[in-house]
Amino acid sequence: MRDFFDFDPERGWEERPPRRVLAVLAGEERPDEGPALRHFEAIDAEFVLEQAYGYAWSAPEGMPLSVLEYEARQGDPHLLATAPEGVVLDIRFDDALRDVALRQYFNLFGAAALRGVAHAVPVDAGTGRRILASPPEDAFPSASEHRIEEALARTDAHADMAAIYDVGQGSCSAILEASANPCLYFDFGGGVLQNTRTYPDALRHLCMTRKPTIIMSHWDWDHWSSAMRSQGAALAANLEGTTWIVPRQKIGPVHKAFLMRLIAGGARVEFWDDSKTSITYNAIEIAKCQGASRNDSGLAMRYRPDWCTHDGVFFTGDCAYSALPQSFAGARADALVVSHHGGLSGGSPPLAPASPNAPWYLSYGAGNSYDHPKRSALSAHWSAGWSPANLRDTTHRQPHPLGDLGHILVAAPGIHGPISGTPPCGGTCQLPIVQ
Repeated sequence: MRDFFDFDPERGWEERPPRRVLAVLAGEERPDEGPALRHFEAIDAEFVLEQAYGYAWSAPEGMPLSVLEYEARQGDPHLLATAPEGVVLDIRFDDALRDVALRQYFNLFGAAALRGVAHAVPVDAGTGRRILASPPEDAFPSASEHRIEEALARTDAHADMAAIYDVGQGSCSAILEASANPCLYFDFGGGVLQNTRTYPDALRHLCMTRKPTIIMSHWDWDHWSSAMRSQGAALAANLEGTTWIVPRQKIGPVHKAFLMRLIAGGARVEFWDDSKTSITYNAIEIAKCQGASRNDSGLAMRYRPDWCTHDGVFFTGDCAYSALPQSFAGARADALVVSHHGGLSGGSPPLAPASPNAPWYLSYGAGNSYDHPKRSALSAHWSAGWSPANLRDTTHRQPHPLGDLGHILVAAPGIHGPISGTPPCGGTCQLPIVQ
């Protein structure tokens, strides 16, 4: 059995794919035209039954994980098209059938196999709790305010720049030291599944030399997958000594395995205490989003270096603007990282630009499968006062000796890329700011 996280995009599906999986909805994307793409994190049902999976929070190497991708057309009555978040499905395959079909990925970065679906039914409540659960408080206690502040204290108190890194169809931003090296990441993702192709060929390493704290907005693979783009000793070196601040959300088998991989690799994982609406340390505020879905119940970040004249730079993850943290209400943003890669439709962002020249930023992959950014989302921002002239995005890759990359600098007005730091690791990272 191959490792689901083994970074090898050239490898495809299993020789003997499972006949049956247990799966739970991980997310849905609705392009402006065409079918919605629904993704399910899945695990071989026979493994669950034979290994008593789910009774203990552990994740042995080589678990038979996969991601299912189903195209749901308007009016599709199938359970794969209608199952909401939180419902675990028992799915049986018959590859001789094609009336109902989906794509199954046996690797986060690899190709998919087309599978015929014989039937899909909800599982009983007991089995469901084994597949989808929130990490238990007794095994993963909520972090105290002091521990969160301790993790944020790793950030250079004099840092006054940020970066939006080009990771294709995903999200990865950072607070930068004066040398332009990252000292804190907000999300650590990138293009995966069929959007693996959007990840820049030139980007092989993100800088981990300072062992930066990583804030994860929510449990979604395009917001953490770059942690798995190394293997063996390189992976261990990247994870050991890092601190991850993560929201406490219900997660399925893929995310559970990733969590255990972090811990096994020597990372310290701090779960956000949901009784805290926000925690501020120096120029950084982490705050809890107010929604119910996975996208809308995670963490957002405000960064307010000295050059900000109003309420700061806002990093929103995939959160709907209506579900942003309480402390963000009525804010006038010096700069804004657009939510959900520009994929949200309807409604205007509640964060008004601080000035007609306020910059806003998009992180997405050219030609992605979700049609991000949506025209409706861009229009909503224009209507709220965000000028098209001040928009920059990561798809505008620039020639560089390290390769074509689209990393963006966020800094005081009038300061733009290109800027090239000197990584203390000796230059093995590909993080030159080009715009």
